[in-house]
Amino acid sequence: MNKITTLWAATALAVAATAYAADPPKTTEAKPPPDRAQINFVNYGGIRDWRADRDDALLVRAQNGKYYRATFFGPCFGLNFAQRVGFVSDTLGSLDKFGSIYVDGRECFFRTFTEIEKPAKW
Repeated sequence: MNKITTLWAATALAVAATAYAADPPKTTEAKPPPDRAQINFVNYGGIRDWRADRDDALLVRAQNGKYYRATFFGPCFGLNFAQRVGFVSDTLGSLDKFGSIYVDGRECFFRTFTEIEKPAKW
């Protein structure tokens, strides 16, 4: 009886080892999802440049060379003609999808804030 149990245990271990070797666990790099884009140190020069993309979107170039596109919950009136905007960051100085901008005394809240490739308009 003891030999049969040992034989079954050895067979089970061999099958498990073969299955593990044939299909090792897959590891992936931890990348934040695209809707988790953020610009750090906004209060200390983290934004290099920005451009209006109609009244409903804003293109932002960060100091690290990455580009971002922010859309708003509604039209941000005056954005096309604004000479300056105020970026509203969180308490740590990061700008993300929970941020907003001030244009001519009106606050425009972000609906989305995503990292994009360099826009053709730039």
